[in-house]
Amino acid sequence: PSESADATRAPLMASTQIRLKLPDAGVSLYDVLEAIETDLIRQALDRTSGNRSAAAQLLGIRRTTLVEKLRRARDSQGDD
Repeated sequence: PSESADATRAPLMASTQIRLKLPDAGVSLYDVLEAIETDLIRQALDRTSGNRSAAAQLLGIRRTTLVEKLRRARDSQGDD
């Protein structure tokens, strides 16, 4: 990410707090992070009416990274 993109996200990161309670039995951190990522990608795509370039910009990632994440998510749904 460019320096200007980092500066744009800095206020958001400073004001964003995610508070989760760790269950006594524990969690799969991988599954939790995957769920958060999926939700944020869905929100970004909704906000940009499906525009992948704009969604990727909102998420601070490259468009090709977003496309790859979407492909992997689609492929993993087929494994169920």
